[in-house]
Amino acid sequence: MSIEKLPIWAQEIISVIKEAGAIGLAILVVSFYMAQQAGWIGNIDRQEHRELIIEAQRQTVIIRDNQRVLTELVQQSRANQEAFVTLARGICISVTKSSDIERRCLGLERP
Repeated sequence: MSIEKLPIWAQEIISVIKEAGAIGLAILVVSFYMAQQAGWIGNIDRQEHRELIIEAQRQTVIIRDNQRVLTELVQQSRANQEAFVTLARGICISVTKSSDIERRCLGLERP
């Protein structure tokens, strides 16, 4: 149902309600901002929220430390893998007597 089909007095009531709602919302937003500036409504930048900010910063430090430790573990894992490959090739070469098998051990030739 469209608004144009309603009587004039109903259309006027609807327009007043729409205007009052828009103005009321604007007043509510401005009132909230002013109350926050006056200190009646808490603000994250105010002193009473310092504990939350400090805890968030502490958690950030812990996350960064964990990322650093994880990076070191990945690097150590790669180094261990390279050492294992070198050891395996050395054992392969020392056990075999054939030059074909030695080339396979060195990865120069695919089986």
